[in-house]
Amino acid sequence: FFRLSCPMPVCCSRESSTPGKVVFLTGSNGAHVGSLITGTNASFIDTSQTTLKEGLSAAAKLANHGVVLMSVAPQHEAQFHKLKHGSLEHLHFEGERVFKEGRAYPAHQAAALLGSNLVSAPKWKKGDQSTVLSSGAMTYCAQGNSAKVSWSLSCACENPYIAVNNACVDFNLSTQGMDYDPSMAQELVEHAALVYNVNSTKELQQAIKDKKTTPPTDNYAWNNTYDPTSAQFFQKVSETLDTQFHFVKGTTKDKKSYGVLCFRGSESNFNWNPLSSKKSNAARDWGADLDYQLVSSPDICPNGKIHRGFSTQLKACLKDIDTVVQSLNGGDMLYVTGHSLGGGLGQLATSYIANKHSDRIGNLRTYVFAGPRVGDSDAAGWINSKTKNIFNICENGDPVPVGPARSMGYDNVGTMLTRFDGSKWAIGLAPDAGDWLGASSIAKVENHMLGYPTPVGCNTKYRCDVSTLPDKISDFANVGSDKQVGTCRWMNCNDPNATCTNSQCLCKSGYYASEGGSKCVQYPDGFVAKEL
Repeated sequence: FFRLSCPMPVCCSRESSTPGKVVFLTGSNGAHVGSLITGTNASFIDTSQTTLKEGLSAAAKLANHGVVLMSVAPQHEAQFHKLKHGSLEHLHFEGERVFKEGRAYPAHQAAALLGSNLVSAPKWKKGDQSTVLSSGAMTYCAQGNSAKVSWSLSCACENPYIAVNNACVDFNLSTQGMDYDPSMAQELVEHAALVYNVNSTKELQQAIKDKKTTPPTDNYAWNNTYDPTSAQFFQKVSETLDTQFHFVKGTTKDKKSYGVLCFRGSESNFNWNPLSSKKSNAARDWGADLDYQLVSSPDICPNGKIHRGFSTQLKACLKDIDTVVQSLNGGDMLYVTGHSLGGGLGQLATSYIANKHSDRIGNLRTYVFAGPRVGDSDAAGWINSKTKNIFNICENGDPVPVGPARSMGYDNVGTMLTRFDGSKWAIGLAPDAGDWLGASSIAKVENHMLGYPTPVGCNTKYRCDVSTLPDKISDFANVGSDKQVGTCRWMNCNDPNATCTNSQCLCKSGYYASEGGSKCVQYPDGFVAKEL
């Protein structure tokens, strides 16, 4: 029996409508079995009064009807570990923590770890309300990285995301290898604003000489130094094409040289006469935005498929991108940036540079603002494998970074850094776009604007809020962080936001363990309502 490659062959069957599997529970799982059964609609077998073999036989009979939870009694654990191999799904509980494949999670997430991952019901548009759908038509899943479960009225997180607090969370997010510089992000958001307000190389050079961005009432200056003579403004316009970007060379305060490649986003002034064959710049931009068919474009990204509208816009720029990249010295950094559509073009320009100028990858950094998704999972995987240094900086409530939808085949490039209420930032969490298909989302468009810092204060938009970015990656709220901050001393914990549970100090609800597991830090405001 134990020599079988699949211990219970029926567990590997997919003949039933509900795929069967047996999940083994070890350790102090008794306190969590009830919630596990509720969260997974599973059968349960207790082996405390049986042999392990009897429990396995019973599990095999039940497995064809769905998930079976089998509690391995302490007296059977040694025997269980002898037979355990990769095909067995296993959760091990220690107090308020659960371990899966050697990785620790809060115990209340155990049901999600078993793969149910349900986060909500699909929604539809009815008037101004999002309501649970009563039939199968016109559905969508509002949570990022979730999709409708076939033939059901449920939305579930897609692999590798796990449902926690009604959000789909990536616990495998690693910050290792990221070269994050908040001062450069603040510098680049001004470039992203500037490219909207100049229309020629002459205007760009003058703005750089003035060391401030337009409009004229805006006195927000850069911190670094730029060479006006190196500034170039590029514009590619045709009946269907409207792309603008600029390039300029700069020097940091510590005399390090770099270049900035910055793309303009969508214009908002349509001025389009439907009786005329001529489209305004805005109409051409929005035409590119909405041309979201996935196509192969091996020059830009050799793997997978990318957004056709963005690909068409960028292809017109490739020769000029080659020229400015080659104008840099070997040790110069290259920063790519842009807002909205410009952020999408910036992500794909990064892919193109990594593909065609691979010698630049080590000095390539990308900071985009409210950038949309730009390709499928294969394309995103290739881009992310080439650089860990693509940062998509977002405001909560902005619908653009969570589109086009994953249900349309799209996936995320880079790492999202999102600001929630009170200038609290989280890593790996996308904005909560809410009912982004509904009319109520029109009001949320203001969350997408760059904004205008002024001498009398900010208006809580990207250009104001980027200055509140944490100093280092480890300062971000990371939803995958552990909850433990040491052990109890005389049933007490040093941290006021931790409680003593089974001799361990665990951060209370709404807090996570940060600063090397030494301190409980509060999640961003309203975290439980945010989507990943």
